[in-house]
Amino acid sequence: MKQLTPSQKTAMKENSNMLVEAGAGSGKTTLFVERYCNILIKNSHIAPENILALTFTKKAAAECRNRIYEQCLTHQTTPPCLTQAIEQLHNAPITTFHGFCSLLLKEFALSQEQSPYTSVLTEDASLFLINKAIKNTLSKLALNKDPHLKHYLSELPEHRLKQDLLHCHKQSSAIKTFLKNNHAPTTDISHALLELYQHSHTLYTDLKHQQDVYDYDDLIHHTEDLLENATIQKKIQERYCFLMIDECQDTDPHQWNILQKCCSLHNPLSDKKLFLVGDTKQCIYRFRGAELGFFTSLSTTFKNNAASSTCVTLTDNFRSSPDLINPFNLLFKHLFEHSTNRLTPYTALEAKTNLSGALSGYFLKDTAQQTDEYANILKWLTPYLNNNPTKSIAVLARERRQCEA
Repeated sequence: MKQLTPSQKTAMKENSNMLVEAGAGSGKTTLFVERYCNILIKNSHIAPENILALTFTKKAAAECRNRIYEQCLTHQTTPPCLTQAIEQLHNAPITTFHGFCSLLLKEFALSQEQSPYTSVLTEDASLFLINKAIKNTLSKLALNKDPHLKHYLSELPEHRLKQDLLHCHKQSSAIKTFLKNNHAPTTDISHALLELYQHSHTLYTDLKHQQDVYDYDDLIHHTEDLLENATIQKKIQERYCFLMIDECQDTDPHQWNILQKCCSLHNPLSDKKLFLVGDTKQCIYRFRGAELGFFTSLSTTFKNNAASSTCVTLTDNFRSSPDLINPFNLLFKHLFEHSTNRLTPYTALEAKTNLSGALSGYFLKDTAQQTDEYANILKWLTPYLNNNPTKSIAVLARERRQCEA
């Protein structure tokens, strides 16, 4: 076992649900791996197949599996239970939320009258089918002189309609919730758009059925429905003795519902099987339904159930210099406690490295286009690159296409 900080040791506490707030560079992956291995060592009756470990990307899942494997191999004593676990790790459910849902839907496909050979669309393939559904829907409705199409096009151009319909498809979960709560559009044009979207969504669903495929949203919603089956739910609850979730701040309400159904039906915290690691500052999946205040609400729930649950905060940062951490502490404290819809308490990080550095700002107030912004950044970086040819630079942007540009 690696040398853990006092906070990390607290997070290793057994017989308790654990919610760990862990900032970037605080050693949360190390903690995640140590916790996983510790479960196997302290519970010889538990196999890797009984520990559900979920991350938000395939890359993170692969890294987690590899680090667990290496940690088991290099353990000082290597008890028999750990030796056996090493042989089973390749089949362990260390995966993404969507990967987990896919496994369940295939396992119980016949009981749900579904094909066990249903495949999952890539994002590009899903986008292709959505665009096809939109195109075919608009062509059909134009021939039928649909009044909603006529009304929308009397106000806005066709290319705008296609953009709006595409956006609706990307927000299908939010629209589904909107309709489920019996809300109604506030304007005639939004009502027309909703009607057109429902036509295209029906066709998109038909195209998926014809090809026997799911998209990512289907995986989540079908799994929710699957776990409504009491027999299946009980089987899953008995199978997974521990649930470990990384980056839990990005968990949306539907994913959280699935997790709760894997625990006790009446009180998800009573089983003491949850280990959740997250950081509100890194909530990056809000476009998929993740909520900025979810982690704060979860913290309140855990604190209100102190008999079964524990909250731990990892404030040590082992990655960056104090010259970077200290200014960002001030920035995030202001943003979270004064610039959000609800008060989100901010816990400052403490740099534990001897690195020196500097933080500087470059404001592009006169930039009219993004290309001008990229040119200015390059102009600013070039002298540094020329004077430090052996140094590397990290450039962070909101989207990958901006980095490429």
